Amino acid sequence: MTVSFDRVADVYDKTRSFPPRIMKRVVKALTEELEGCRTILDAGVGTGRYAILLQNSGFELVGIDVSRKMLQKAKQKGVANLHLADARYLPFNDLYFDATVCNHVLHLIQEWKTVLREITRVTRHIFLSTTYGSPNPISEAYEELLKKYAFERRKRGISEAQLGNFLKPTRFIAAVTNTPVKADKTLTMFEEKACSRHWDVPNHLHSQILKDLSPFCRKNILSRYSGSCLEKRDFEAVP
Repeated sequence: MTVSFDRVADVYDKTRSFPPRIMKRVVKALTEELEGCRTILDAGVGTGRYAILLQNSGFELVGIDVSRKMLQKAKQKGVANLHLADARYLPFNDLYFDATVCNHVLHLIQEWKTVLREITRVTRHIFLSTTYGSPNPISEAYEELLKKYAFERRKRGISEAQLGNFLKPTRFIAAVTNTPVKADKTLTMFEEKACSRHWDVPNHLHSQILKDLSPFCRKNILSRYSGSCLEKRDFEAVP
């Protein structure tokens, strides 16, 4: 099973995007690690927030996603080569790409090992993923409240941060540190159920948790957590 973001395509960028200066630093780190590569697959391209910047940096980029509406947003940004496709069944020949980029996708897919096998199959050299050094503190508070109310989540995939337990990175790059987290922006995302982790939480429970979070957020108007990191896997170095 995989997850389509059609339902939140219209609000996704508003609730997810880094400030431009931070996004610029993340993409700069990506392009430096992709030096020597020409063809890039963005597996789970979404609205194209990474893809358009990589494309504009001169890479021949192909983006795939299971969400038609997210692909429409990417097309509006100017991403040229987009395909409606499932990362579990990539429609490309073996070793078709020099590198694959996969950002915040694996936690959505129950068959994430299948996705990894497919990425390995179509990629010649490098697999890059972005992750967070530590979670958003408001998201952590939400998860603790779910435990308090004895709600058990349905298991999906794994986070990129856990990927190292199965396919160790050959290089770890801290692209951005001390990323600011605004409580009001996080709460807006939660209220709109723009985060897939909230979709299986019943509405009445979700509303109660948001009420419980209000005092916490007033005390944490602006908090900080460790920012965006890159994990690089050089397939030529992986046994």
